[in-house]
Amino acid sequence: MAEAANYLITIDTEAGVLKVEKAAYQATEVNYGVIYAVGGACPNGWSVDDATPLRQNLSNPVEYAANIELKAAPESFKLTTNNNGGFDNQWFFFRDADDAAKISTDATDDRQWSVEEAGLKGVTVNTVANTIVIGAQISAAIQVVDDANLPVEYYNLQGVRVAQPESGLYIRVQGKKAVKIAF
Repeated sequence: MAEAANYLITIDTEAGVLKVEKAAYQATEVNYGVIYAVGGACPNGWSVDDATPLRQNLSNPVEYAANIELKAAPESFKLTTNNNGGFDNQWFFFRDADDAAKISTDATDDRQWSVEEAGLKGVTVNTVANTIVIGAQISAAIQVVDDANLPVEYYNLQGVRVAQPESGLYIRVQGKKAVKIAF
């Protein structure tokens, strides 16, 4: 890359093709491909590996959104930028101490979000404005990255995640799609 910018990088492992193109969006650096919601209020609880993804908005890639079936308080959730990082605070966004509509990296008191009424809620996060909106379901008109643009993970047949698959059979997972593959 001769120019510092936001780029879309697509790897087709089956065809062995790498595609790099300058993204149309250049307003600010894009630091995350996806943000995850994790917690007792979320469908998969506190399992960071199964955290609920908030997908990038293609027209504003510093905005991430998802409709999430949330449980009511006292259950709560927080946000992570790494669903492989465990509970190290460096990967998390927390509720701002002074404004619940803001996100913060300040881990003091492990502040989290909750909702008063359980149900399917739209959750939208903007990492430049440092905001979070929890409310009505998000319209399908919002264009988000589909599973084909998500990272690929490999698991052996015992269900253990494998960083670098070697020869043998593996389960290839990308978003919600899983297929058996031989190397």
